[in-house]
Amino acid sequence: MMLGPRQSKLVERLETYMGEQGFRYLECDGKRCALGVAVRLAMEDGVEVRVRLAPNGITYFDNHPSILPESVKDYFDFVDSLGFAKVGRDSLVALNDSKKLTFKEIAARLRGGEYFKEVK
Repeated sequence: MMLGPRQSKLVERLETYMGEQGFRYLECDGKRCALGVAVRLAMEDGVEVRVRLAPNGITYFDNHPSILPESVKDYFDFVDSLGFAKVGRDSLVALNDSKKLTFKEIAARLRGGEYFKEVK
């Protein structure tokens, strides 16, 4: 599957991301997981997401600290809010948190297209 412009932009952002990679939360103390990078990129592109910073440093996006907001899921056309693939692959959450893949490694997986429903 050929990636669309939004999806390609996300892959490129992950490949070149200079911030520190975080785990367990979309964003905490300035560190982001791969899906947290997606949330911030969607917001840069004008997708509306409610943001609340908790005293413990965890950022809540649309009232949840570790699941993609629906608006971001739909913007990139992810299969689901945890970044599962269409068929039998680890979720992006697992690749980031359990398998500790780098952003570049996660970007390479995204290039295959199986984490997206359609080109966007």
